[in-house]
Amino acid sequence: MKTFYAWLVKSSEDPEKTSLTVKGTLLGFSSYALLVANVLHVHMDIGQYTQSVDTIVTLLGTLLTLYHSASAAYGFIRKLYSTAIGTNKVINSGSAS
Repeated sequence: MKTFYAWLVKSSEDPEKTSLTVKGTLLGFSSYALLVANVLHVHMDIGQYTQSVDTIVTLLGTLLTLYHSASAAYGFIRKLYSTAIGTNKVINSGSAS
């Protein structure tokens, strides 16, 4: 289990860094939370938003969600590929911590 955790969380390019899969997923969730808050009209400040500002915020939230989802997918695919060809530095180091 510890090896799987290390494989998932640590970067396959540099084991000292967090994986792109995890970063993209967490940032994607934060973008999604902002999008949901906007849809539910939960505003972060006391000012009144115009319809055009709401549209821009929704569009920005959607674009950020797409970008971070793509980052997470790319990181996961890169991790699977580097594991399959034997270049994953986390797995090849022999240490799960």
